[in-house]
Amino acid sequence: MSSERQQIESGMGLPGGPPWNVVWSYAILRFTLGTTFLFHGVTRFMSGWSAFADQMVLNFHDTFLPDFLVRPFALSVPPVEALLGTLLCLGLFTRLTLIAAGLWMIALVFGTTIRQDYSTVAIQLLYALLFFVLQVWVSFNRISLDTLMSKKGPR
Repeated sequence: MSSERQQIESGMGLPGGPPWNVVWSYAILRFTLGTTFLFHGVTRFMSGWSAFADQMVLNFHDTFLPDFLVRPFALSVPPVEALLGTLLCLGLFTRLTLIAAGLWMIALVFGTTIRQDYSTVAIQLLYALLFFVLQVWVSFNRISLDTLMSKKGPR
């Protein structure tokens, strides 16, 4: 391979930078997860925030969790997911957002496991794994507002 092509592929024009395909792949994965979370939240707002919470309370009715604990959590789901999704899409406060998203997944897995809905738990574990991957590779978060706002690189 020519040295010019190696330089282009290895640095995206940045000295010592990661390969361009890794940077773009990271951005695409981050944006895809962000879009999923954003629209989970937005569609729950649009279809009726209170109706969503009511349904969640019904889903937990046969568990040991009391309704007075389930309802506030259920009401928090749409705004939390919309906020996490927005921040991921923008690549803003990415490291902290990924930590928050991982903690959010723990809460969701906890509740879903209590309901014994293991097919949904499997999907939630996949999300948790993808958040882990993004956190481990956060140094490749070059296409983001974090990078634009900081000369030091990704946060």
